[in-house]
Amino acid sequence: RFMNDDGQQDVDNAQSIQMTIDRESFDAIINEEDIRARLEDLEISVTSSAKLFDILDSDGSNAVDVIELTEGLMSLRGPADKGDIISGSLLVKSTQKMVRDLQDELTKCMENQNLQLQLLHQVEANFKSKM
Repeated sequence: RFMNDDGQQDVDNAQSIQMTIDRESFDAIINEEDIRARLEDLEISVTSSAKLFDILDSDGSNAVDVIELTEGLMSLRGPADKGDIISGSLLVKSTQKMVRDLQDELTKCMENQNLQLQLLHQVEANFKSKM
């Protein structure tokens, strides 16, 4: 508990402290027998500590913080149901559509830029011919 000078709980300081664990430490902890047994009790399958770390490291920071750990482990509890699988599949399809739309928009921008360059070259050629 974090207390301020008045003996009151200091929520601001408690929230400002962020605990993280790196990949190497995570691997060592997950490979302990009692930790594996507790994860099995929670119906969390751990075939690879490296794979579990990658799943939990949702922001790609190469460290897992308390929020990532708790939210990730809660999501992994129990067997995957059809909804989990469908949700992941729909998310991938949505991301693919966004990438295609972005690619189309970039292609249009490049075509527009090429047209502008052609016009600029024509103006330059007309200017030089009049000199």
